[in-house]
Amino acid sequence: MKRILVTGATGCTGLGVLRYFSCRNGYELYGLVRKIPAQPIDGVTYVTGDFTDYSSLLEALKGKDIDTVLHIGGAIRQKTKNKDFYRVNVDGTNNLLKACKNSKVKKFLFVSTTSVYGTKLEIPVKENHKTKSIGHYSKSKLAAEFLVQIFCEENGLNAVILRPPIISGREDRHFYPIVKNLIKRNIFPILGKAEHLIAFVHPYDIAQAVELTLMERTVKVETYNVVSFNITIKEFIRKLEKNLIGKNRFKIHIPYFIAYLGAFLIELIGFVIFPRREPFFNREYAAMIGKDWIFETSKLGALGYKPVITLEQIIDDIMKEEALIPPLAEDLRELEEVVERYRTKELQVIREE
Repeated sequence: MKRILVTGATGCTGLGVLRYFSCRNGYELYGLVRKIPAQPIDGVTYVTGDFTDYSSLLEALKGKDIDTVLHIGGAIRQKTKNKDFYRVNVDGTNNLLKACKNSKVKKFLFVSTTSVYGTKLEIPVKENHKTKSIGHYSKSKLAAEFLVQIFCEENGLNAVILRPPIISGREDRHFYPIVKNLIKRNIFPILGKAEHLIAFVHPYDIAQAVELTLMERTVKVETYNVVSFNITIKEFIRKLEKNLIGKNRFKIHIPYFIAYLGAFLIELIGFVIFPRREPFFNREYAAMIGKDWIFETSKLGALGYKPVITLEQIIDDIMKEEALIPPLAEDLRELEEVVERYRTKELQVIREE
């Protein structure tokens, strides 16, 4: 039985990961929250804690024999002061790492972002691609990655860093609401070429990646890109239009170099007018939806990863009243076999020890 504590348990990714694991066998689940949710997930025990309060993290881990921490929570882009990105995403991660060490946690998984690669990408982007963050959000995530690497190597923690692209699914409070409003007003533009590809991931596929990386017993730090699918920006907009307004009516097209220049000007203006906040649109956003934004996942694929969630399922998950049912064993038959082989091997190792 693996005992997993998930931070950010009430956000889009945290909720999806907990729903996924609550339908699997062999896991005892804990969700770290600042306030117990009104609609808890069956099979999840909620504990209160705050990244910025080290003692609360120690208390959250105390007496539960948690062996794995999946760190998803953190400060995101909208309405966050620049200093808070670092206070929560870097200092908070440091607090959690120290609490893990003192609570004898064996494995630490950190959900980062593909934004750490920057805007000049060699497509498809591999995990060893040079990192060059621009915005405060991605800079804080990259700083947290370095912290995880150094701390875990020095203290013998087995660590995994997952880099997802655009995360979308139920309870998405960041990407989808903005896109929905722009589409309803018929002002969501195609930036760059209409046929360029952008990458998405659903929390259930992130959870699948987590489950696969839990099998590694060697003490080291590994980084993996995790993607559900790639889609052209034109097809993405058309599918959303069809679901939101029942027809296609898109008209606006902006060349990428103009979008990129506009993003740079917005950054400059924002620095002067609102120096303490990240601008609503920057060069990272422009690159994310204005040019090919796709990532190599063969490294994760070597562990058995095969994405199972489609764009249609993400749209259903966002728009329908009922949450998307997590992938069943028949959808993940090969993964089930891999997990079962791992558990058999782990039991054998324990007996030998």
